[in-house]
Parts: sequence; structure tokens; C-alpha cells
Amino acid sequence: MSINGTKVLALNNAGSAYAPLKVDANGLLRVAAEATSVSANQINLNTDGLEASATATQNSTAAMAIDLAAIEVLNTATNSKIDTIDGVLDNAEAHLGTIDTSTASLATCVGSSKVNVNISSGNITGFGTAANQATIIGHVDGIEASLTAITGYVDGIETNQGTVIGHLDGVEGKLDTLETTLTAIETDQAALEVLHTATNNKIDTLDGVLDNAEAHLGNIDTGIDVLEACVGSNKVNVNISSGSIALPSGASSASNQSTIIGHLDGVEGKLDTLETTLTAIETDQAAIELLLTAANGKHAANETLLATIDSDTDAIKTSTAACATDLAAIEVLNTAAEAHLGNIDTGIDVLEACVGSNKVNVNISSGNITGFSTASNQSTIIGHLDGVEGKLDTLETTLTAIETDQAAIEVLLTAANGKHAANETLLGTIDSDTDAIKTSTAACATDLAAIEVLLTAANTDHAANEVLLTAIDQKLGDVETAVQLIDNGYGTMTETTLHNAAIGSSSSAVSSVFTKPREITHAGITVLADTNGTYTAFIEFSVDNTTYHQGSNLNFSNQTECQGSIGSSAINSGFKYYRVRIANNHSGSQNFTVKISY
Repeated sequence: MSINGTKVLALNNAGSAYAPLKVDANGLLRVAAEATSVSANQINLNTDGLEASATATQNSTAAMAIDLAAIEVLNTATNSKIDTIDGVLDNAEAHLGTIDTSTASLATCVGSSKVNVNISSGNITGFGTAANQATIIGHVDGIEASLTAITGYVDGIETNQGTVIGHLDGVEGKLDTLETTLTAIETDQAALEVLHTATNNKIDTLDGVLDNAEAHLGNIDTGIDVLEACVGSNKVNVNISSGSIALPSGASSASNQSTIIGHLDGVEGKLDTLETTLTAIETDQAAIELLLTAANGKHAANETLLATIDSDTDAIKTSTAACATDLAAIEVLNTAAEAHLGNIDTGIDVLEACVGSNKVNVNISSGNITGFSTASNQSTIIGHLDGVEGKLDTLETTLTAIETDQAAIEVLLTAANGKHAANETLLGTIDSDTDAIKTSTAACATDLAAIEVLLTAANTDHAANEVLLTAIDQKLGDVETAVQLIDNGYGTMTETTLHNAAIGSSSSAVSSVFTKPREITHAGITVLADTNGTYTAFIEFSVDNTTYHQGSNLNFSNQTECQGSIGSSAINSGFKYYRVRIANNHSGSQNFTVKISY
């Protein structure tokens, strides 16, 4: 049967439509490329999305300035996976080239919008299309296997990216730890600054105390010089101007010694306080040394960490450059694939022109066509193409997950950059605090040098004081000896009663006369009223016991008992005769007693 000029259609796998047939350059009848066109479009692998993901990956990788050796290892693994994908795409390009060639051959069989079919003779019972379809199935199987491999590689990439995210989480945790450590260092630095400030305040206080102590020691030195001037021929020169020494055993030297002892107690207390303060300063200095040692250790660790970060960043840059190179190669392959698909599209357009009313216009010049087995093979092809489509869907889902992971990595890297900025600020603060500590330490060194000078001067003063105290001790021994000599020279005090009688109200009386021996220069007079202190008492003195001169009133404060002395500034000791005149101003008579001691 001749079918020249007749369109030959083949029922599709779903049984819902017919697809045209065509003959290749060898005169063999082949299945129309419509189904193949669909699979070729699907085999596109969503390269535009992959290119966008690769570009996003490159941009994200360029932003990865994080110093992690683990990222470098993962990038190396990613490069290996990309190299594998590159090889798979090379194979896909080869298959697409074959399809392109076949489509070009099909296009040569078309004329006047019809497929030229040449059946040489007889009846056609067995078409060679089954073998050709089997070949196509084999090729599609290869494509499907390649897509399966690509899916596995993409799954590996996704897994590696998940690992990268995990490592980045760890990096973020380490950065948080580093930030906490740097914050603690900043706190310790601030505490050191406070301690230095407190130390400086204590040193200033100590300086003032030492200045006061030095002033007191200077006063003591001056007093000792005055005391030393009273010594002559290993004896203390004592000048008793009047008879005010009532009890030689309790001479005024005891009061002076008490005063000196009080001052020495004060000096000793100041020295104890000084020793306590110096001990506290020594303790604080030891604590500061420990804190500075610990801070130096942390600075060294931070310096090592920053050096490691710098090295890892260089490695990441190198690895990222390699990724960029591989992605550029993939882009070239995708461009070539796109060109092949364009050629296929053009060939399909030519074949599409042969279709009318859902039938292929076929021109068979001679021969008869009977029975073909293409439906089964087409069903097989459709099944494989369904598998390819499923693989592409899985690949699209996986690439979407990769894109999501890349966005998460970008967020993590942005957070890491924020941490770096915070750490940079902290390091700037630490540098400022370190400068302040350096300045404070220099001030401490200056103050300690001043303290050393003061202590040296204090030690010198202490040595001088020790010599002075030894001299004082010797002088006091001499004073004790002199007092004993004075006591021995005076012997027992003599006491004489000049008057012991009553004096009437508003009356006066004169005591008996005291004739002063020549050797007596001082004598004490006591007047005692037994009832009331309203009276006056005057010491009178004379050179001839006839004409008496009157001194000042002894009882100027109206006491029942009053005292006066001969040899004082008021009563000269150059007269020979002395007596006491009493005037009783009380409303009644009362007894008066007048005594003189010498």
C-alpha cells in the first residue's frame, strides 16, 4: 500500500493524542522529537537557578571573612563536588550534542511541511524503529543515571552546607565566648584601674602621714637640741628661781618626761600605722602583679587567636577563588547546553510545521507500511521520561534547600561580622584602659620612689632619734642624780607657824615676823581660815623690821586657803624680815593659821 503524501501519526503513551513520525538521513523511520523535546527542556537542570545559586554562593563566600580551618576543608570538599558536577554536565552536553545532530538529520527529511518517506519495495512488517527507540531508551537511561548521580552530589553539597552551618554555629559560639572573655578582661582592667587609683590615694595619704611624722620628728629633734644645751660637764644645769619646788621628790622633770613619753607613744603609734599601711600596699601590689600577669596571658592568647583568624581568612580567600573558577566553568557548560537546546528547539519547530489536525503530514513515494510496535517502546520512553522528570523535581527541591541554607549562612556570617565589630570595639577599650593603667603605674612608680626617699629620710631620722634618745636617757640619768644631789643638799623642809589665833569680824591682825636666813632664796606661805574665805591677806617685808612694805593680796579669789611665796616676781627675796597682815571681812569671828615653809 502506498502512503506517499500521507501523514503518519503514532498514538502517544496516554492514548489521548498522536505524534508525527519522521525519517532520518539514513532513511530510517524515527519517533517524532516532540516527546524528546519535552525531556530535553526538563534536562535543562534548572541551570538558571543553579547559576543564580552559584552566584549567591560566590557572593556569600566572598563575605565569609571568618577564620575557621573547618570552612577551608568544607570548601575543598565543595570544589571536589563541583568538579564532579562539571564532569556530569560534560556528559550531558555530549548527549545533547548527539540529540542536536539527530534533530538536524530529521530536519533534512522535511519538505513542503511534510515528512519525506521512501519505502523501496514490498510490504513493511518490521520497522527498525524499535532498535532506534531502544537506543534512545539507553541514552535516556544514561541521562537518568547521570541525574541520579547529580542528585547524590547535590545531596552531598547540601549535607556539607549543613555541616558548614553547624561549624558556623560553633564559630558564633566561640565568638560569644571570646566576647565574654574580652568583656571580663575589660572589667578586670577597670578593676585594676580602680585598684591603682586606690593605691595612689593610699600613697598620697601615706605621703602626708610621713610628712607629718617628719615634722613631728623635726620638732622632737629641736626639743632634744634644747635639752642637750642644758647639759654641761655631764650634768644638767638646773635653775630654780624661787621656792616653788614644794616636793623635791616630785620635781618638774617627771611632767616633762611624761610629755616626752606621750610624744614618743604618738610617734610609735604613727610608725605602727605606717607599718600597717605599707603592709597593705605590699599586699595590693602583689595582687596587682597577679592581675597583670593574668591579663598578659589573656593578651597573648588573643594575639595568637587573631593571628590564626588572619591565616584562616587567607585560606578561605584562596578556596573561594577556586570556587569562582569552577562556577565560571559550569556557566560555560550551561551556555553550551543552552545553545544545543536552541538548535533542538529550531529543529522541533521545523518538525512542528509538518503537523496538521493532530496528524503528521508524511509523503511516502512507494511501498506499503503494515504493523509497528512503537506504542510499547513509547510507553517505555514515557516511563523513563517520567523518572527523569521526578529526578529533576527532586533536584529542584534540593537546590531550593541549598539556596535556603546559603541564606542562613549569609545571616550567620552577618552576625559573625557584628561580633567582630564588637570585639574590635572591646579591643579599642582594652587598649585605652591599658594606656590608663600604664599611666597610673608610672604614677605609682613615682610615688613609690618618693616613699622610698621619705623612708630613707625616716630611717635617717630614726637613727638620729636613737642617738638622741640614748643621749636623753643619759641626760635623764644625770637629772635624776642632780635631783638626788639637790634633795640631799636641802635636807628636810622646815615649816614654822607664824599665826594661829582668832580674828574678830571686820578686824585685822599681823602675824609674827619671819627672819629669813641668807641662804634661803625661796619660801612658801600658806594662810588658812577655818570658816569663811571672806578675808584679805598681804605679805609685808622690811629691811629693818620697822618700816614694812605691802605686797599684793594672796586671797584674790575668796578661798578659805590661799598660798604665796617669797622669791617670786611679786615678793622679792632680797629682804630680811617678812610677816603676813590679815583682815577678816566676815560677819563673824574666825580662826586663822599662817605657816611658812623653806
